[in-house]
Amino acid sequence: MNSDAAIDLECLGKMKALLQNSYAEVLNDFNRDTQIYIDEIGKALNEDNRNGAAKNAHKIKSSAGQFGFRHLERLARILDNPGELPTGELLKSYSELKDAYKQVGTFLKTQLAS
Repeated sequence: MNSDAAIDLECLGKMKALLQNSYAEVLNDFNRDTQIYIDEIGKALNEDNRNGAAKNAHKIKSSAGQFGFRHLERLARILDNPGELPTGELLKSYSELKDAYKQVGTFLKTQLAS
């Protein structure tokens, strides 16, 4: 696997083999839930609630990692542990997280269509 790859296809393949018939349902759940978490992160950041943003980013980090969505996982990791990052950096990471999620969503549509 290329460590810079946005999606670890080997990891995703292992999850597909493990989940078998429930693979599509679990991916749909991931897609739906991730959108909810992203929305919650945005609300938390607008309220300057770093803990609220971190809580939801942690959920994305964990589930994205299980499926091999590495770029999404890396960006969620930044928001999961914001420390003393300037607000501008957090907002930039949030914007990148939303973009990465859109890319994963496009990929999932192709996966679920096949």
